[in-house]
Amino acid sequence: MKLRIELNSKRKSPFIGLAISLICLAALNSIQPTLAKATRQYQREVFVHLDQGSMLLESGQYQGARQEFQKAIELDPKCPDAFNNLGLTFYRTGDLENASANYMKALEIEPLFVPSLSNLAAVRYQQGKFSDAGNLYRLALRLANDKDPQLHYNLANVLRDDKDYSEAEVHYQEAIRLKPDFAAAHNGLGATYYCLSDFDRAETEVKKAISLKSDYALAYYHLGLIYTAKNQPDQALSAYESSLKFEKNKGYEADTRGKIDELKKMQARRSSGDTTSAAVATGGGDQNEAASLIETAQFGRAEKVLNVLGRGPSAKDPSFWNSLGYAQLRQNSKDKAESAIANLKKAVELSNGTLIEAKYNLACAYVKTGKWMSARQTCKEAIEEARRQEKLCPLVHNLHGIIMKHGGDLKGAESAYRIAIAQALGKLPVAHYNRALVLEKLHKSREAVQEYQNYLRDAPRGANSEKARKRVAMLMGK
Repeated sequence: MKLRIELNSKRKSPFIGLAISLICLAALNSIQPTLAKATRQYQREVFVHLDQGSMLLESGQYQGARQEFQKAIELDPKCPDAFNNLGLTFYRTGDLENASANYMKALEIEPLFVPSLSNLAAVRYQQGKFSDAGNLYRLALRLANDKDPQLHYNLANVLRDDKDYSEAEVHYQEAIRLKPDFAAAHNGLGATYYCLSDFDRAETEVKKAISLKSDYALAYYHLGLIYTAKNQPDQALSAYESSLKFEKNKGYEADTRGKIDELKKMQARRSSGDTTSAAVATGGGDQNEAASLIETAQFGRAEKVLNVLGRGPSAKDPSFWNSLGYAQLRQNSKDKAESAIANLKKAVELSNGTLIEAKYNLACAYVKTGKWMSARQTCKEAIEEARRQEKLCPLVHNLHGIIMKHGGDLKGAESAYRIAIAQALGKLPVAHYNRALVLEKLHKSREAVQEYQNYLRDAPRGANSEKARKRVAMLMGK
């Protein structure tokens, strides 16, 4: 079972690694055609083809629209509007490669062409390149003087999907400030609060979205998730049924029906007095329920659900064992950590060593149980696998730094933190703090101050913010 997003049909596996998100992430409403009025001055014939292509595009006649935009390009090869809209015909048919190529051509002509910056960001988001998508949206926002509520909303969606909830909250709120009746932004903000387990505020925002858009199927679905998390099954059932009434996507409709069936089965079991863990382990014990429990930090309950699932087909899924190991690891018990090691080893074995998240979690479990040499070796293997897959792994490099610092290798630790910072692109403030601690030990006070300040810039209210301020004051003689 994969998860719903608002506009596009891309879904995600519920077993995705470090922290598993069930919330139905809103897709990016950023696919911007430039329609009747182009952004530049063109020959009359070019305008005719742009207008005709735009009408065909909006009516879903993508092949015809494509032909019109190509005719416009033949007449004017320097027409960014035509390339942008041509890219959109590919985007809407799921051809991200050709969509990206045409958006890039528009940007070669006009590097600060906001529609193509935003549309290219949407492609990068669909490709899972969250940092690239976020950077493109930030550039588009700057060009719009930070006054475009849609761009704030799109950036917030990327940030939330990348689990940067604090910054996502800021951009949702700015979108709402600029456009108070922005139902999708209220819904997105509610989803963010859900991810933070702040269910009361989540409920308030999602209800606001529904008050602005009474047929908002996704908002009702989110409300069902929130009520389920608050252990209010009757309200959850009502919300899901309202979502079903307005849902137009057949796949999402089936997903919602599944939620309704789960709740009804759970209520029936409770009414019959069947309270065995297998029967009532949070809604029947399916994968989405386990994902929801992990997302809301209910790790003990998630472990129970996953243990039931492990008797079925999930036992062959390496991501399942990674999720089970992660749920055990996060319970802060040495016994659970030992169990986590066994399950995370299964995840690594079943994936033939390709599941980087499992190797990272396994290294964390080794650290928790004091097996520092095993942790260091596992980190090295994770880093090497990331290189093979051409993936970034800042968390692994940060953990590698912690391990090397524990072993007395300060220069190696400093290097590992530096790599973590470079790969995280501002998303891992603690790496700045960790590097600052090592720089102090290496007697590089000036660099240490800079890193503490970098940490405070990115996490002004972070867990180590008070300590960082004290270290800066001490090092600067204040």
